[in-house]
Amino acid sequence: MTNKNEEQDDFVVTSESTINPKVLINALNAHDEVIRLVKASTTKRNAPCSENISLFRDLLTDNKGETFFRQSNNANTATTSYWLSRIKYTAQLLLNLQDVPKYQPISTDQIYQITRMSPAPENVRLVSSALLSLGIILIFDEQLKGMKLDGAVFKLKSGHPVIGMTLRHSRLDNFWFTLTHELSHIHLHIDQLETPILDDFEEASTEKIELEADRLTKTIFVSRNEWRNCEPKYDLRREIVIKYANEKGLHPAIIAGMLRHELNRYEIFSDIVSEYNTRDLIFKHE
Repeated sequence: MTNKNEEQDDFVVTSESTINPKVLINALNAHDEVIRLVKASTTKRNAPCSENISLFRDLLTDNKGETFFRQSNNANTATTSYWLSRIKYTAQLLLNLQDVPKYQPISTDQIYQITRMSPAPENVRLVSSALLSLGIILIFDEQLKGMKLDGAVFKLKSGHPVIGMTLRHSRLDNFWFTLTHELSHIHLHIDQLETPILDDFEEASTEKIELEADRLTKTIFVSRNEWRNCEPKYDLRREIVIKYANEKGLHPAIIAGMLRHELNRYEIFSDIVSEYNTRDLIFKHE
């Protein structure tokens, strides 16, 4: 494991630095623009100096050509950069302050077991601890104005994977799909996570890496063979959806959400998917 203070050192540009001056100026301008936009779009406290340094470092070393974006073209990249920098900073700080186990490859069975926490809505507050015991850091941080993001996943230099979630949609089905999708990325694509993957699930993606994570996510919930002929696909009564979810060990919101998405009928089962507000469950109990 790397020295716990290694990634927290202040970023310093010295006379021996080999940074191109144009790159440095662009990073400084981007940093100032991000801070300006953030101040205009949020009532959050001002970021401490250490967070600003982390943001500047990220902007300076960012290679946008390698970042995996499942985002709309009009997403506010400045506030997204700031949000991602906050997630990175908080994850490294947590790693410094807690004895987090070394990450061992997460199996599909372990992801399956995490999703089977879903029948009790209040378990959304316990997922972070469950994942931390596996060496995975989960951080919730509400999105800023202009952002269009559900989640992100990357890994620290220590090898610990980090999941960030905005909870921009407070429905239970969105919570569990986002979480399971990011865990699927960790299982499938851990070697590629030096570069963050940013996910906006309102945008359809044809990227192989996203299709693979989508496919595994759905399989974790219900196998493809079972889903193909399951009763709720042919009988949309509320009681049938609830019965099938109980049989699968899932909250009914997950099955309802899968049906809404597959049938492109977002008017159905609104009462099931919106019964609980995940932002209230998490942020109001911190």
